[in-house]
Order: sequence, then structure tokens, then C-alpha cells
Amino acid sequence: MSLEWYYRVEPLVRTSLPDICESFDDYDVIFESITSTKHPSFQFFIVFDDEETALFCSIHFDPINQEFYSLYYDEESEYEVKVLMHDVQDILDYIHTAFHEVLDEIEDMEDIENFEDDIIDDLTVEENFEDELTDESIEWISNDKYIHVESHTNDKHTQDNIHYKLGFVRDTGDGVLYRKTITSIEDEEVEEEVIFYFKEEEANYLIELLNDYKKVQS
Repeated sequence: MSLEWYYRVEPLVRTSLPDICESFDDYDVIFESITSTKHPSFQFFIVFDDEETALFCSIHFDPINQEFYSLYYDEESEYEVKVLMHDVQDILDYIHTAFHEVLDEIEDMEDIENFEDDIIDDLTVEENFEDELTDESIEWISNDKYIHVESHTNDKHTQDNIHYKLGFVRDTGDGVLYRKTITSIEDEEVEEEVIFYFKEEEANYLIELLNDYKKVQS
């Protein structure tokens, strides 16, 4: 049960780590040698900006069989698989693969965090949107208009309840058209709110465009 081979390999792995790939230079990687267990091991950690560490690779040494190995869970077979490493290059290749796997996981987590941030931003936009409707800077000049529209397409019954309001921004005089639509398709409801701002000079053009549309549809 000699550890001679283990101790011979350890400095070779340690000195070769920076040369595994260029990405190693971008991260703080910690290499620890654990000899207080029945099967000693090389442990590799990555350090994040918040100084938290994550273990991404463990390579054990069997002193009886004089072999390095690692264990990982194979999702397809649903068994724990033992990977044997016959020389230093096998060890370095395994570390390299494990390192990029953890980088992929970090990237996936960042994508999830960015996605969550986007959702929060969208919710904030919706809140600001609601604030605009109650903002004292807008003066509503029309009564609320309600329209109910029903249609049948592809064996589906659709109902649209539409609410309109017209106003202007006190400070700028810009027109404000508010439209809220509640669309009911069978048992599902979809709600949409839109605020359309326009300049006074645009009003006549908008009227002309609406009249053109009515002529085409009539």
C-alpha cells in the first residue's frame, strides 16, 4: 500500500495545471491534496468573485491497485461510473473536461439569472405603465368607451372586450390614447394594455389613416 506513485504524480499535475488551457488564467483554481483518507485524492476548486468556492473535480488514488480514478453519475445508465487514469496526461485531460463542464454550468446559471432579471424588468415596466395611467400629468378628456367583439375561427369562439380613453399630457399637450383589451378564447383570458402618445400635428394624419382603413373595409 505505497503512496509513492501518488506523491510522484502530485507535483507533475500541480505544475501542469496552468498549461491545461487558456481559460485557467481567467479563474482562480485551487488544487488540494487530501491524504487523510483511505484513498487519497486530488481536489480541484474554482473560486468565484464573491470568494465562494465550488468543487469541480475529484481524482482518487487506490494504493492497493496503484491506480488513479474518479467517479461520476451517468444519467443514461443511472449508475455511478468509475473512470481509470493510467498516466498524468489522462489525469490532466479529465481535469480539463471537468473544468469546462463547470464553466458551462456557470454560464447556464448566468443565463437563468439574466432571464430572471429580464422578468423583473418586465414587471417593473408594467408597474410603471400602471403608474402612467394614474399620473396627474395626464388629463382624460373623453368618456370611457367600451366595445364588445365576438368572432368564430377554427372552431374557436373568441370574445374581445375593449376599453378606450382619450386624453393629453398637461405639460406637453401630446395626445394620449389608452386601449385595454381582454380577449377570451374558450376558458382562457389574455389581457393587454397599450398607451399611444402622439403630437398635435399628427392628429389629422391619424384621422386620415383611420378613414382610409374604414374605406377599405367597407
